Amino acid sequence: VNWLERRGEVVRAEFLRLDCVLAQMSPEDPRYAHTRRRLLELAPRISVDWRSRVSRSLIEGCTTTTGRCPAYWRALPSDSDDVRNCNVCGEHVFYCVTIDLARSRTASGQRVALDMTCDRFHGDLQAREAHCGSCRSPVPPNTRFCPHCGRAL
Repeated sequence: VNWLERRGEVVRAEFLRLDCVLAQMSPEDPRYAHTRRRLLELAPRISVDWRSRVSRSLIEGCTTTTGRCPAYWRALPSDSDDVRNCNVCGEHVFYCVTIDLARSRTASGQRVALDMTCDRFHGDLQAREAHCGSCRSPVPPNTRFCPHCGRAL
């Protein structure tokens, strides 16, 4: 962090410092929400390539039973900004900057780590219904609400 500051990379330095602080905090800590909010404010000011290099994103879609999953993107050996290989299961893990991309990858059995700027919600990586569960009308892909009855999907 000090090296980044000496080079004039104050936004990256603050981002990295807050990321480290947040990793040590419990979500119940009263400072957690403010720290996370500030991190999310800084994220768009930093290239996705750099964020992917330092990301603490969780690995999602892993179903390995062969050993202990490293659980975090940062724990995987780095050959590329957007794809890394897990030494435990031997599978590729893909860094995704959108929910749609991550959903399509997990639907085909791939492991993903999502960029922190993704707007997450419960069940966001699950395949979407083709029809509304309430009115049974067809629902277009990438829709969170039925366009016919307004029900949340």
